[in-house]
Formats: sequence, structure tokens, C-alpha cells
Amino acid sequence: MIGEGYKKMPSSVSSVPLIRPSVFRQVTDFANVFKAFIGTNWIGLPFAFKQSGIVLGCVGILIIALITDHCCQLIIKCKKAAVQIVLDSAPKSDDIESLDTDMTDMRNTVEKRMFFGEIGRIALGKKGVFLVNAALLTTQYGFCIGYFIFLGNTITSMFPPPHNSSNDTNTTAKSHGNYHPPAFALLILVPLIPLILFSYIRSIRKLGPVSFAANVALLVAFVSVVGYMLSGLKFKLKEIRLSNWATFPVFFGQVTSAYEGIGTLIPIETSMAENRHRFPLYLHFAVGSLSVILGCFGILGYTVYGEEVNQIVTESFPSGVLIQVVQCLLCFAILLTYPLQVFPVIEIIEGWLFKSDNNTAVETSTSTNSESSDVSVGVQASESSWLLAPEIPKQKSLARKWKKNLLRTFIVLTTAGIAIALKDDFAYVSAIVGSIGSATLGFILPCIFHLVLCKDSNTMLIKVKDCLFIAFGIIGGVVGVTITIEQIVQQFTKS
Repeated sequence: MIGEGYKKMPSSVSSVPLIRPSVFRQVTDFANVFKAFIGTNWIGLPFAFKQSGIVLGCVGILIIALITDHCCQLIIKCKKAAVQIVLDSAPKSDDIESLDTDMTDMRNTVEKRMFFGEIGRIALGKKGVFLVNAALLTTQYGFCIGYFIFLGNTITSMFPPPHNSSNDTNTTAKSHGNYHPPAFALLILVPLIPLILFSYIRSIRKLGPVSFAANVALLVAFVSVVGYMLSGLKFKLKEIRLSNWATFPVFFGQVTSAYEGIGTLIPIETSMAENRHRFPLYLHFAVGSLSVILGCFGILGYTVYGEEVNQIVTESFPSGVLIQVVQCLLCFAILLTYPLQVFPVIEIIEGWLFKSDNNTAVETSTSTNSESSDVSVGVQASESSWLLAPEIPKQKSLARKWKKNLLRTFIVLTTAGIAIALKDDFAYVSAIVGSIGSATLGFILPCIFHLVLCKDSNTMLIKVKDCLFIAFGIIGGVVGVTITIEQIVQQFTKS
């Protein structure tokens, strides 16, 4: 049966029809890949370049982009290796005619269930699962907190401060002096209800049209912001520094966190079905185009506002109708990006609290495969047996569904609550998330898993390369967290 969004094409080689994704499906699949990588952190890149300097920042973003793209490809390569390891551990049927069909069905089942955590389990056992889940939760949860910080501050900036002048009467001045915009905690309630409702979506592929709309809104907002910064062409070139090693680790954390799609790559690649062979191309284009956007935007914002650039660059803009339209577009785009980033958080926590979805499958598979051989790399057959179990229809329980909905509501509410506490530290939250979560998830773990899962095919040069990337992630993460915390303490002391 052909999936929705795909067309049968006649094959000149055989009578088996080829399946070609429709244009709409290709667009939405790429939209999911690209949208996963770009959220709000690009808006803080001018501040990041202030931390690094122009030249050092350009070199840094190029290196980070190349390593990110390579490690993202390694994640998918490790997934394929892990799937093959599980299939090799499965008992083979004596019926040769049904063997191919059975293997195809098992491969499809295992690929649907093979997420980052299962790759870690097959590579390193329970330690691998813990490392992946901890990094995923830190990264994706941190991104969601950043989204609320951005939304709250942006909505707050739409309320202009009181304008006092010498011509005002005493009464007017008094009324202006008593004027205050609504509290941040109240304004953050504006996007809260839609985000809670978005979190109830169960299928990540259903977010494809949402991602496409968010991409369009981000593109329009990005062009508008760039156009505004270019208006007048007043650059503060005298304030620009070429390099700033003292706070460069903050830049490392901010830029690393700006590539936000690391945690959602595997579910997106799995959801692409017959279009999966295009994933590497989509990934190269998404990372490459995003790197150009981040670099150009960061340099432009820093040269325009110099040392006075804010953590969120749009807060440096004066109030006006056009600026508020741009801010509304940005809020709309982030509103549609949040569901994609919170998806892995929900999956992990629901997996911990609602284990019975897989318990029956594990028990069934363990009993039928008790005589099968152990998986050869870091995991026993009993630990991965549920990946081989046949699909069991899930019981549609209304009570269970609403228990999960309550959990999803709680997750969204906690990200909003933490954002209220950290409302003045958007850039530093991004830097900490990037240094801890994104560096672990994007640089360290893919290379470790690649060393373990593909050890038979890895050459000495590849092993050295993986070790260098692991060291890059560890050193950059530790130094990044240390310097960022120092900056937060200094800011708190000054205030």
C-alpha cells in the first residue's frame, strides 16, 4: 500500500512500480528538516559575534558548521548500523521463500522504533540510553525555555515605554510615570494555550505543513530585520573587534545551540518513508544555508549596533508599526517551531512513565527469541528484543490519552515557568544549552557510537578524526559552561 503523498511511476526495468514522492511531500519533508534546525537562536547571533569578534567568529562558525553536518550524517549512519545489528540477532526462518518478506517486515518495524536512545543502548548499553536521554532533555527542553523567553520579551517590547517631554503637563507626566507594561509572567500566557494544544499532536509528520508555514514566516521576518538593519547603512566599525578569546566560549555555546535540529533528526528521517534517500541532501542544504544565514546576520547585527547590541537584536530597534509587524511574524514562527522541539522531550518522558505500550511486545519477543544469539555490540538480545516484536495495535484508551495530555500540558507549563525566572538571560541560556546538551548530542555521542558500531569498517584515520571531534565537544562544552556562568554572575552582580 502506497503512503499518502506518493505516486506510482512505471518502471522501465521491471513490472514493479516505482514510488515517487509528490512535490508537496518533498517540500514538507525538507521543511521539517530545515525548520528543525532554525528557531530563535539566530536572533542572538549579533550578540554572539560581540563575544567572539568578527574574524574569530567567522572561523568558529565555519568549523562548527562542518563538524555539525558531518556528525549529523554519522547519526544516521549509526542508526543504519544499529538496525542491521538487531536484524542479524534475529532468528532466521527455514522457509527461504518467506525469508525476504520476513526480513523486510522486521526491518521496517525496527527502523520505526530505532531512535537515538536505542542506538545508545545497542552501542553502550544502559549507559548509552542515559547519556542520550540526558543530552536530549537538556537540549530540547532548553530550546523550549528559550522560545518562551523570546516570546515573552518580544511581546513585552511591543508595549512602548512612556514618552516624557518638557511640553507635557504635570497631569500627563504623572500618568506617564505611573504607566507600566503588563508583567512578563502575564504576557507569557498569550502563547501558552496554543503551545499546549500543539503539544497534543502525536505524529511528527503532521507538523510538516506547520513547519512550512513557520519557515515562510521566519523568512519574511528575517528579510525584514536585515532590511531594517541595512537602512541608513550606519555601521559602528570603530567599536568592532576582530577577536575576543576571553568570551569566545560563549560564542561556541550560542552557535552550537543555533543548530537546533540535532535532537529531532532521527524521527524526521524515519517519518520521511520512501523519501528517506533524499535526507542526506536535505541535511547538507539545511545546515549549509543556515550557516550562511547565521554568519551574515551575526556580522551585520554586530557591525550595526557594535558593543551596544542586545541579547535579542530586535530589542535594539525603536518602536514602530513596521517593527511590531516583524515581531509578530517572529512570534508566529516560533509558535509553530515549539511543537517540533518539544516532541523528543515528550517522547522520552512518556517512555519512562507509560512503559506498558512496549511491555507486551518485549515479553512476546523475549519468549519467542529466547534461543537467539546475543547482539554483538554492547547490548543483550533481551534489551533490544522489543525492536523485533511484531506491531501490536495500541489500545485506544480515552483515560490513557488524557493522562498523556496532562503530562504534555505540565511539560509546557514548566518551560514557561523557568522562562519567567530567566527572562533576562536569553543568550546565556542558549550558550549553556549549546555547551552542555548540543555539544554532547551533536559532537560527542555520534562519534562515540560511530567508533563502537562501525569499528570493523573504520580506518585508523577515521578513528583519529572521531576522537578529535569528541575532544572538541568536551573541551568546548566544559569551557563554554564555565565562562557563560561567569558572565551570568558578573551581570547579576552589576544589576
